[in-house]
Amino acid sequence: MTRVFLGISLGEDQAMFDKTQITKLWIHESERVFSDRLLENDLPKFNEIITAITKTGFGDNYKTVSNNGMLIFGSFSPVTVKVDGQDKKLVNKYCELRDMSILKNKCYEKLEE
Repeated sequence: MTRVFLGISLGEDQAMFDKTQITKLWIHESERVFSDRLLENDLPKFNEIITAITKTGFGDNYKTVSNNGMLIFGSFSPVTVKVDGQDKKLVNKYCELRDMSILKNKCYEKLEE
């Protein structure tokens, strides 16, 4: 559990502007810490538990919030967020990476280094 909360504490406060963003970060960190270490036959039970906690603890639907399991957080790609109605570019900040094309380009860039 400590690793989940350490990961949550890395979240950029300007990117955590609502309950859904915090829920997404909790899901991502829980999957990173627990799901990545489970055997394949244990994953359905983990998914059942995380779906239930997302519903009862956060009042959200897991599949909707997690974009069907496609949640990626990181600090290696710039992200634009709305702050007080203005677009703000966050660089080297741990937040949700929503634009897969930017993420893909960043990965290719790093491979070429």
